[in-house]
Amino acid sequence: MLSLRQMRTAFPLLLLLLANLFSGLAARATGATTDRAALLSVNDRLDPFNFLSSWGGADDYCQWRGVSCDGPGRVTVLDLSELGLSGSISPAIGNLTYLQFLDLSHNHLQGQLPPELGNLLYLESLRLGSNRLAGEIPAEMGALHKLVILSLHDNVLTGRIPPSLGNLSSLTHLGLAGNRLTNTLPASLGSLPALQHLSVTRNNLTGAIPTSIFHLSTLTHLYLGHNQLSGSFPSDMGDTLVHLQVLQANNNNFEGHLPASLPHAGMLREIVLAHNRFTGPVPGDIGNLVHLQSLSVRDNSLEARTKEDWEFFASLANCKHLHTLDLSHNKLEGELPIPITDLSPQLAFIGLGGNNITNEPTSADLASLRPTLQVDKTAATAVCPDCRDGSIDD
Repeated sequence: MLSLRQMRTAFPLLLLLLANLFSGLAARATGATTDRAALLSVNDRLDPFNFLSSWGGADDYCQWRGVSCDGPGRVTVLDLSELGLSGSISPAIGNLTYLQFLDLSHNHLQGQLPPELGNLLYLESLRLGSNRLAGEIPAEMGALHKLVILSLHDNVLTGRIPPSLGNLSSLTHLGLAGNRLTNTLPASLGSLPALQHLSVTRNNLTGAIPTSIFHLSTLTHLYLGHNQLSGSFPSDMGDTLVHLQVLQANNNNFEGHLPASLPHAGMLREIVLAHNRFTGPVPGDIGNLVHLQSLSVRDNSLEARTKEDWEFFASLANCKHLHTLDLSHNKLEGELPIPITDLSPQLAFIGLGGNNITNEPTSADLASLRPTLQVDKTAATAVCPDCRDGSIDD
């Protein structure tokens, strides 16, 4: 048995343990009440056609459609993607403070992104793409330091990309394609230490790409196409973007020479730079990119006049996986240094038209390659089978 002295010592500790227990139970109950109320508010704004008929009543909200909870009953996952939902996103969604994964993509949601999304400090994945969301991206979203995936593609978002997104230190995927975003890319995006996938295709962005973005050594996919971006690519680009696999910057106003260092980015498999203002020669050792599958530089002012200028074409024989090669509408003159039969047997499309090339491929050349090979001698069409926009759902 405990002595009186021991009981006097233990009693305050017991009271403290009980107080902590009841405090935890009270907090859990309060949190559960908050989460339930938040979900009902989301439902009120989100579901005018009663797609979420399982929500409400006395049922455990952790069993509602699209909802998952942790052990203490706090909502950690809300996945309502591809349900045909309309309406808007309730600001009360910011009260689901334990939420880690939020997916409302591929619906018909309208209205603005509530700034309260910035309250979801445990959020790791936010997917709101393929809706009709409008307005500006809230600067408050820069507080989501655990966010890994931010996908807002294919909405009607406007305004500039908030520089505060450069604070998302865990972000690996940023998908903003298919909106109406304006102004320049913020230099702060170049401070994202883990960024791998950046897609801003199909917006109204202007100005030069910040140098900081070309120094993101973690970057694997860079989609910049269909904007009004300008300026030139830095000469050391291939030495800094060492993990880059996809470079897509078509339909912009880029100019200057293609960086001589580009072939140093040895993991590149797709280069799409069509419809710009690039000048000068194609790097002669571009064939060092042995993983290259697609090279599209049509509608620029690239030049080849001398034997040295044409070395790039001969080097492409090293690219055994090449299936798309579009050189049309440039300033290429003279003879191809090798027959196209020396190129990849996987080649499915080659565009040469709109230049001054004297030795066009013959029928015999075609017969030795794939029967389905398309040869564009006139450059009358713009074939670009690899021109995806980098949406994270791709």
